[in-house]
Amino acid sequence: MKILVADNDHDFLEVLSYWLHSHGYDVLRAHDGETALARWRTAMPVLVILDVGIPRVDGFEVCRRMSKASTAAVLFLSARDRKADEHLGLALGAIDFLRKPVHPRRLLAHVRATALRSDVAVHMKAGIPTPYAAYL
Repeated sequence: MKILVADNDHDFLEVLSYWLHSHGYDVLRAHDGETALARWRTAMPVLVILDVGIPRVDGFEVCRRMSKASTAAVLFLSARDRKADEHLGLALGAIDFLRKPVHPRRLLAHVRATALRSDVAVHMKAGIPTPYAAYL
């Protein structure tokens, strides 16, 4: 599964990318919103993990643009702890708003759940049965 991660903290982005890659995910990175949008348009990832405070185009605007033109799941991962930010992110279509620091297993659970939903949706659209059909 292809994941785009956008965060302005270069060290965090490197560690998160390495960690996700070590769990079998294809990871694209962006340090700002413009780069995130460009990589999203060309790669069409299944999941986008966004920090709210990325430069040039903030995470909220990136999410707004993606939600209009894509079915990619957006997950906010931010140090911001205001409820208003969380509410806005969810109102823009994000699947969740996690706060840094986040436990790696919790983040991985969100990534795996997104992969599962994506896999089920693709199979259902194609009319192919999945082992998860009993849960739908």
